[in-house]
Amino acid sequence: MDYPKRDGAYWRKRAEEVRALAETMQTPEARLRLLELSASYMKMATQAEDSAARSSAKDVPGLTPR
Repeated sequence: MDYPKRDGAYWRKRAEEVRALAETMQTPEARLRLLELSASYMKMATQAEDSAARSSAKDVPGLTPR
């Protein structure tokens, strides 16, 4: 089993869900907080994908990870 924190798709899906929820909020403050959370999830997705790319690059002879 892979941990969700290592799965970019997991965090992208969470970001989409939170963005959709933000659109339903009546107050600007609530909407803003959820959009900030969504942005954080997108950063986590990117970090997870970068980490996975570095890990797989270690498995390729002659390829130096960044």
